[in-house]
Amino acid sequence: MFWISKSDETVEVKITSEEYDWFVVNVNSTGYYRVNYDMRNWQLLANQLKSNPSVIAVLNRAQILDDCYSLAKSLMIPYAFVFSLTEYVRKIENQFSPWQAFLNALQHLFNMLQLTPSYTYFQSYVRRLIQKQYQRINFELDDSFNTFQESLHNQAIVSWACSSNHGDCIRKSQKYFQKWMEDDSSGSKMSSGVEEVYTVNFISVCPAQFKVIFVIIDDYNRVPVNFRKPMYCSIIENGGKTEWDFLWKKYVDSDTPTETKTLIQGLACSKDLIILNKLLELALNPDSEIRQQDGVLVLKEVAINPLGKDLVFNLLQTNWTRVQNYLSNVDIVVGVIGDQYNTVEQLHQLLRFKAKYGSDFGPSQRSVYQTIEKVKSNIQWMSINYKSISNLLKEYVNYGSR
Repeated sequence: MFWISKSDETVEVKITSEEYDWFVVNVNSTGYYRVNYDMRNWQLLANQLKSNPSVIAVLNRAQILDDCYSLAKSLMIPYAFVFSLTEYVRKIENQFSPWQAFLNALQHLFNMLQLTPSYTYFQSYVRRLIQKQYQRINFELDDSFNTFQESLHNQAIVSWACSSNHGDCIRKSQKYFQKWMEDDSSGSKMSSGVEEVYTVNFISVCPAQFKVIFVIIDDYNRVPVNFRKPMYCSIIENGGKTEWDFLWKKYVDSDTPTETKTLIQGLACSKDLIILNKLLELALNPDSEIRQQDGVLVLKEVAINPLGKDLVFNLLQTNWTRVQNYLSNVDIVVGVIGDQYNTVEQLHQLLRFKAKYGSDFGPSQRSVYQTIEKVKSNIQWMSINYKSISNLLKEYVNYGSR
């Protein structure tokens, strides 16, 4: 063990090791910093993960995956090495933290690739990556049998499955949703509410575990509570006016904040530009069914939709004063748009937006400026990495199909 003081710009430590010995810095991720190794140690760590990952602590496995993606994004290690860890994650890893780190890192690739020709390869990559974990999920089993982390892990897997057009996820969504519509129409209620039971460790208080039970009563809804967000989105994305109108009615009638948010997230997944524009207009209409406090969430969720982000930005460009006067926290929406913008033309649009409303941004000024810098970074990332990422995805998908 060694310490780094605040005054030290660099610290040199000699490590004596055998040819095949690896080492890990920041054991159990106790420090808030990233760690980069030389490629020799990176490769030794990768070999260990592929052969017996349990030798490395769970939090360090998560740290390794998170650091790899971040360092590759900063051009400090090659993306090819990051992709080489895919098979370890896919075949061997079952713990929540490493999977969370890996899937969180994929969000950046999703944002950059979603409107490119390589997106279909990315979806195939994700489907193959999560297949083993997806097959472990029992959709018919009461989620109270799972720990809190297991529930979060299952939610993440199903979310990525539905968003990558996983056939079974789409079919299950359709089955549960169709049953919900039929039961709602006929008045066939479920026998009881749905219990969500989570096990929470209060380590700082005592080593015991406590069960925290949340009871959500919905007499008709057959869609599993933990999977409603991705399944609602899948239904609306792949469905039509009938499904959208049904979910819209559920939003209008909803008085539960959590379910209201999930319903909005589903409604915003539509591929129909007319519906999306209607949703945005309703969000700014004080006389509409959309509550004022839900308005910024509507804009945010439509902006997350690949087909909706330009609609939202156009709304901001033409109605900035109206939006800012009616809604709060609009800077969140601007940030979501910046996460996905990665072309020179989109940057120019943002710069024109800044020039037009620069003196009227108010609390959103910092977010707008940060968004512009983020888009510049995204453009640079695309120019340097898109071609190689596209080739890596094609190679991985074609290899997996053999």
